[in-house]
Amino acid sequence: MTVTTQAPAITWTDVCPAHTLRVEDGVAVLLPDGGQVALFRTRDHHLYAVDNIDPRTGAAVISRGIVGDRGGEPTITSPMLKEVYSLRTGTGLDGDTRLTTWSVRQRGGTVQIATEGEHREHRPRHHSSGQRTRHWRPVSGERTRRRSAAGGVHRGGDRRPPRRGDERPAAPQGARVVAAPALRIVPLSDDQRLASVSDELALRPADVVVATTGIGFRGWVEACETWGTAEGLLDGMRASRLLARGPKARGAIRAAGLTEEWSPPSESSAEVLDHLLEQGVRGLRVAVQLHGEPLPDFTAALRLAGAEVVEVPVYRWTPPEDTAALDRLIEAVTGGEWTR
Repeated sequence: MTVTTQAPAITWTDVCPAHTLRVEDGVAVLLPDGGQVALFRTRDHHLYAVDNIDPRTGAAVISRGIVGDRGGEPTITSPMLKEVYSLRTGTGLDGDTRLTTWSVRQRGGTVQIATEGEHREHRPRHHSSGQRTRHWRPVSGERTRRRSAAGGVHRGGDRRPPRRGDERPAAPQGARVVAAPALRIVPLSDDQRLASVSDELALRPADVVVATTGIGFRGWVEACETWGTAEGLLDGMRASRLLARGPKARGAIRAAGLTEEWSPPSESSAEVLDHLLEQGVRGLRVAVQLHGEPLPDFTAALRLAGAEVVEVPVYRWTPPEDTAALDRLIEAVTGGEWTR
């Protein structure tokens, strides 16, 4: 007797308008069960879909990562601990974690993700503590939640860098988005903490300066230009060893008229840290340019190795000035107003 099994039919689910998915600029879309997928379009116009949840920290940030390439493999670098993952397979290239991946395509003006069965797909979701299963279901007519950093964490839509927080998210078709800011970006020109650190580095230059992001380094220099202190800061950096985490940071250093000493091929903060520790940092003053979030493991390792670490807080996030909209959103969620 011959037994045959029928593979489940693949259903393509609309997730966002194609025009919202710009080259190397991630978009996060909300699954009906509350899970999130990060979508990317690379420069060769390939589409990729991976889990938006950072498997190491649980933060919904992968769509805000940096798209890159490692030996021909398209990659995404998480903005949290700077771990690098393959966009094609989801494999972690710096550790034992991985991201779930989805088949994705564009049909007309819509990006679609492949699901199995009539309405849903069962796929393992990889986390550092184990695996969980998410389920798809149609989203037509649903309302979605969005928290923003004048942007912040977007649910049900477009995940852009904080500076684009005024943009409306790309909601799943048929969904209605309600926005409530949960974070606020401190304008660089108003950031007295950044101004104070910059003045300190101009008067007493660091032995080593680590540029972690291109936009962060450029923003730091531009802010100093508005305060009239850029010349002193850059003069101080000319006496420092400059390390760039990746090509964007390297380009920002060169655009400022400086020259980097070293940059890792992997675009990994872990490799930058290893390089510094191998070279030896005891007794050295190391300035680390941050970008919105601290790097506690990175800076702690340098301090344990005997370095004096100066953290440069570019693009700091603080609570919103008015929390009324966020309070209303929380009340709506906890009161059962939202459909699931």
